[in-house]
Order: sequence, then structure tokens, then C-alpha cells
Amino acid sequence: MGDAKRRKDAGEMRPFDMKGAVRNFQAAVKAARGARLTTPQHPLSSRVKSFCASISPQDPVFLPITDVGYDYKTGQCHTNVRHYVRENSGEVVGGWLVWENPGWVELIGHSVWRSAGGDLVDVTPTQDGEGIILFLPDATVVVTILSDHQVIPSSRSSILGCPYLLRGQPIATPTITAYFDEATRQEMARLGMLPVD
Repeated sequence: MGDAKRRKDAGEMRPFDMKGAVRNFQAAVKAARGARLTTPQHPLSSRVKSFCASISPQDPVFLPITDVGYDYKTGQCHTNVRHYVRENSGEVVGGWLVWENPGWVELIGHSVWRSAGGDLVDVTPTQDGEGIILFLPDATVVVTILSDHQVIPSSRSSILGCPYLLRGQPIATPTITAYFDEATRQEMARLGMLPVD
């Protein structure tokens, strides 16, 4: 019996094939023909619906970006929502920001606010100025915040053999350690948030 058959029978995972992931990622980039990732259009394509369903049992929802008066910064959703909960009650809801282009669907770890009435609100402006996002709630998305960093989910990709991305490049792990840079520390200080608030 070959090693691969023995590993499969024993329930072992195959090692991550980084070369294959990079090759598949490059093919997807080529298929995208330079198109940037953007919020999917309504109605959702079967590709977007299928990929979202493979990640979370929840349905994706379109949410407008809501300016709630705190001058929140882009790229700081986890801090922004924790601050908003501290100031206004409600709760943090983890999930995914859904983007697509002709080559693939990408999910980026994201936090939004749930009001006492159950409404989901995105309080974080987008980097590209889009006014509406597609959000996939997912209870498995957990952000662990420590004194100098946070452990966050890697982006998810529909590219075959390339399930995880970081800043548009294939990686082998489902989570990443993100150390607080100076901009993040300044934003946390502006909001009166300690890293473990």
C-alpha cells in the first residue's frame, strides 16, 4: 500500500502544496484579466452563493456602510466594532466581507455590529469607498486580541488548492498573527481602547 493511501486511511492530511497553490493563484489572476476584487452584484451568482455556503451555514447579506459619528478608519473593523459596542451596547458579529472578480471569490475576516433589535450594521468605511458590502455572518470567525497583536482568520479563497490568502498571496495557515502597527496603536489610543478592551 502506498504512503498516500496509508495517510488517507489513517485520516491524515496531505502536506500543503505551496507550489500548487501559487500556480493556481497565478492562473486565477490571469483569468481575472486585471479586474479588481469588488462587492458582488445582486442577484448573487451561483459561484458566490456556493462558496459562501461552503464556509458558513448563514446567508450573506448586503449591508450599507453607516457613518455612526466616530470617524472610524478603514481596515480597523475589529477595533471599530469593539469600540461601538463599548459605547452603545449591542454585540460584535464576526464573519466575512465577500468580494469577487472573474477569477475567484475572496472572503476577508470582518466584524460588524448587531443592535439590541438584531439589526446588523457595518460601521467601518471601505478602502475603495464602496457604500454597500456583502457580509457573510460566521460564528467560527473569532478574533483573539492580546497585548501587542491579534490572531485573525486568513482570507478565504475559492481558488482550487489555494484556500488561504494574506494580502493577495497564497499562505498555508487558516489564521495569522497581526501585530499592531503604529497606525493601529494610534487609532486605539484615539478611541480610548486598550488592546484587550
